[in-house]
Amino acid sequence: MREASYQDGKLNGESLTYHRRGGQVQYRETFKDNRRDGKFTEFSPRGNVIKEIQYENGRKVKVIKDNTMGQ
Repeated sequence: MREASYQDGKLNGESLTYHRRGGQVQYRETFKDNRRDGKFTEFSPRGNVIKEIQYENGRKVKVIKDNTMGQ
């Protein structure tokens, strides 16, 4: 399930996507005109941060945290 804000038919603002089981937040991300803009965070089903990435105007600019490397 996803909660998102739209303006003029485009994603704008915070978007939350939930894990199918348990209902915890899986992804928290911010959009501006349908493009990621700001921090993208991925969570495990237990709520632990798996990944954090900074985006600007739809482009990845910095990996803040990535616990998936080497798995």
